[in-house]
Amino acid sequence: MTPKDIKSIVAENVAALSARFHGRPNKTRLGTETGINLGGAQRVLSGEVSVGVDLLQQIARRYGLQAWQLLVPKFDPQRPPQLQLEQMNTIHQTTTQYSARNIGEQHLLDAFRNMSAMHREDIISLAQRWADHDKPEHAPPVWHKKPVKT
Repeated sequence: MTPKDIKSIVAENVAALSARFHGRPNKTRLGTETGINLGGAQRVLSGEVSVGVDLLQQIARRYGLQAWQLLVPKFDPQRPPQLQLEQMNTIHQTTTQYSARNIGEQHLLDAFRNMSAMHREDIISLAQRWADHDKPEHAPPVWHKKPVKT
């Protein structure tokens, strides 16, 4: 199996984009929306010519992508390729969004992550005791200072 040439990869990827947004690869819509003349759009879709970086960038921008994404084989317009760092940022944002309901919880979570293992164990133990006292069968803990004699 020989690797595909760049022209074929770009042609397939641009056709996939066009199909995703227009129902099928459409040279007229591709040309109109990206500013490419009709003949140029046809040549890009057919893989007849090498696509310059400027043109590749022009097409990519129209569809909210970066030019390099159109060079990736087996491109899926619904799940465009991402750099690993972008994936990690997306995962972190999603995890943070679902792991903390509000800013207070996020600050608590950040502080907890920065603690030593020993302090984490203490916090977990204390939180579990407080949670047990919040159950209806237990009286709530009373926290008060000793009276000061005057």
